[in-house]
Amino acid sequence: MATKRKFKRDYIILEAKDMNFRYKERVLPKAFAKVEINEEKAVVALYVENLKCVKDGYKVVAIQSDYETLDLGNVVLSEQGKGEFVFDLERNDIEIKGIALLHEKQVPLIGFKGNKIENYEEILFAGQDEYEEEFDDELDDLEDTEDIYIDTEDDDDEYEYVDEYPRFRPGRIILGIISLLAFGFCIYKGFVTGLSTSGADVTSAPGMNYVIVALCMLVTALLYFIMNNRDTLFAFLIPMIVYIGSAVFAFLKHGDEFELLILAGVSGVLAVISLILAIASRGGDDYDDEDDYDDPFEEEHDN
Repeated sequence: MATKRKFKRDYIILEAKDMNFRYKERVLPKAFAKVEINEEKAVVALYVENLKCVKDGYKVVAIQSDYETLDLGNVVLSEQGKGEFVFDLERNDIEIKGIALLHEKQVPLIGFKGNKIENYEEILFAGQDEYEEEFDDELDDLEDTEDIYIDTEDDDDEYEYVDEYPRFRPGRIILGIISLLAFGFCIYKGFVTGLSTSGADVTSAPGMNYVIVALCMLVTALLYFIMNNRDTLFAFLIPMIVYIGSAVFAFLKHGDEFELLILAGVSGVLAVISLILAIASRGGDDYDDEDDYDDPFEEEHDN
């Protein structure tokens, strides 16, 4: 009768805990860990994505079932924020409850098997705190030396993400150019059609309707050009509102002027495009724990 071999496999998804370690804007760092235990040893495999590349890489630490930590080594990432890590443990009696990536005293990524360990920071940095206390005691015992100042504060600005390229800048420029062309056409039609009328109300002149639409188009063009470097939702919403106002006005005032009806349709289309860009510019902010992960370390095992 065949003897059943011991084999166990656990998966741990690591979540982002510090947004300053993102490689790309609006896409959170993530990592996937696989822990395999057989009769001879345990193997920990890790795959990391969208994590900022730092010198000397990140320290990989496992939290065991007895809440003791186990240093697994360092994972060094590529310039694209990706990296793989495989560590063999020459023992099979290990039970890992969590895995974390550390940089100095920060936790960019951490994941747990089962319930979250609330005091994970105390567990991860317990050894470092004891070392720092011993080091401070030694400094206090030194005599006849100059004063020593140690800056233990984290440099919050070191990993601050700077948005150097707001989204959809070419699209904004194109919409601004289209608005300028529409402005020129409306001004031309306004003067050709005529701005004067026999009545006292000059606003009822057919040409004045074109001028009002032209002003709306000029405002949207200026908004897109001025806010071209701004990564804000209002860079799309404000022009969209002006487009909608222009479309409604042109539709209500078109009368026998077929060109005004066309301008109403064009303004409506530009408003819809602006809305789509606004929604798309906010996309990718949320991190879904249920995302499918491709296992880059998948191997077949005979039971």
